[in-house]
Amino acid sequence: MDVKYTIEKRNVKRARLEFRRDSLFVVVPLRRSFDIVSFIKRHQAWIEKKQAHLEVLKSIYNLGVKHERTPAELHKLVHDLLEQGFEKLGVKPKHLRFRKMRSRWGSCTSGGVVTLNAHIQNLPEGLIWYILYHELCHLKVAGHGKPFKQLMGTEFLDTKKMEQQMRAYALGIIE
Repeated sequence: MDVKYTIEKRNVKRARLEFRRDSLFVVVPLRRSFDIVSFIKRHQAWIEKKQAHLEVLKSIYNLGVKHERTPAELHKLVHDLLEQGFEKLGVKPKHLRFRKMRSRWGSCTSGGVVTLNAHIQNLPEGLIWYILYHELCHLKVAGHGKPFKQLMGTEFLDTKKMEQQMRAYALGIIE
């Protein structure tokens, strides 16, 4: 099976494979010669398994559908959801910001700053709520241990399904 890929030279110690959208990227060290063909052959089974998994995710979640909102609509929705979060958890971020991120839907600092990926404007409202609730939970509980999972479980019974949906949407939305 021929595998199409893009080579990215970066300041990394070890080569790795990354899937972004439908594309395979081979990330290789900047200052070393590297046998990419052998690397691809060694990881052929993983690549094929991952491609098959991505096709399943695309078909399950109908990734052609984007839930586009204007920035103003997104800000209003997030503000309304923040109020819901405050009612349920009793916490609010000190500051909320949006920025485009390649590998995360959101983040939270110990100082109470919540950053949401600007690409969430293309997600269904239920996933936006999940992401925001996840970050609000971090204002109460650091890390992803048992107390955090229990707190998330009070609002979302099937967090694994939500995480799978977010990964699927990331394929079609995040560049």
